[in-house]
Amino acid sequence: MQSTRWQILGILKRNGNGTVDGIASALKLAPMTIRQHLAVLERDSYISTQEVRRQTGRPHYVYSLTGEGEDLFPKSYYLLADRILQEVQALEGEEISGLTGDEKLNLVFKKMAERMASAYLPQMEGKGLEERVSEAIKILKDEGAISEWKRTGDGYEIFDYNCPYHRIAQSYNYLCLWHQNFLTKLLQAEVIRGNCLAAGEGHCHYVVREDNGKATPILPQG
Repeated sequence: MQSTRWQILGILKRNGNGTVDGIASALKLAPMTIRQHLAVLERDSYISTQEVRRQTGRPHYVYSLTGEGEDLFPKSYYLLADRILQEVQALEGEEISGLTGDEKLNLVFKKMAERMASAYLPQMEGKGLEERVSEAIKILKDEGAISEWKRTGDGYEIFDYNCPYHRIAQSYNYLCLWHQNFLTKLLQAEVIRGNCLAAGEGHCHYVVREDNGKATPILPQG
């Protein structure tokens, strides 16, 4: 895809929507040029337009991604399916005996979070919490996320603008809980989930709490 159009899609992905003037300002291009690119993206069904009327003056148009546009960003459905099948295969009969369907799913995703975190924990050895958060962002990006983090007064915030499992997560919130559990086990810290892409919000948001402002390094295993 032409690079300017991909940049436009990236802006809409991060911001949730955008206007011609806003996109033109961000890319330092003429509004007419942006309109031409938006017309192509809309023709190809990657974006949709909503007319917004104002009290005075002409209405302006707000652009946002369609489902087809969302699917242009990295997705990892095959990886998710592979991990779920591994956990189902590893389940013992007594573990699931008497459990409801929801409880079985919850158990599968709980074990998946534990297995994933264990695989990455060696990368966290000897690191304080800030280094672990930075390393976690790299791991999330390798998984297909578009993530960033920042320091706050009592910990850290993680923002994720792309869900690699978006269509499934819209129907099953186990995936959102799984990501939260994964980060909790990976960072060895309290992780609070806020905004959620699967719920129609602009990004996923996690708050990572420090214990009295101090981060305890993860010690080498064994």
